[in-house]
Amino acid sequence: MTLLLDSMSRFADWGPHMDFDGGGWFWMGIMMIVGTLLVIAVIYIIIRALHQEGVLRAQPPAAGPTETPMDITKRRLASGEITEEEFEKIKNRLGSP
Repeated sequence: MTLLLDSMSRFADWGPHMDFDGGGWFWMGIMMIVGTLLVIAVIYIIIRALHQEGVLRAQPPAAGPTETPMDITKRRLASGEITEEEFEKIKNRLGSP
C-alpha cells in the first residue's frame, strides 16, 4: 500500500492525467498549429475550386437585345409568320420609315 501511495504522490497536485513533464504542452501547441493550418488549407481549396468554376468570378453585364423590334418584324415577314399588311401596321406603330 505504501508503494502505491508513493507512486500516487507524484500526481497529488495535478491528478493522474496531468503529468506535464512529458511535453504535453508542446504537443498540444503543435497540434493546434497543425489543426489551424488544416482549416486554412481546406478553406483555400474550396475558394480556389469555386473560383475555377466561375462561381466567384465577376460576370460581365448581360448584353442588351441585339435585334431591334424592326429587325424582328422583318424576320417574321420573311419567314411568313405575318402578312405584309400586319408588317405595315407594326411598322407604323414602331414609327419606322
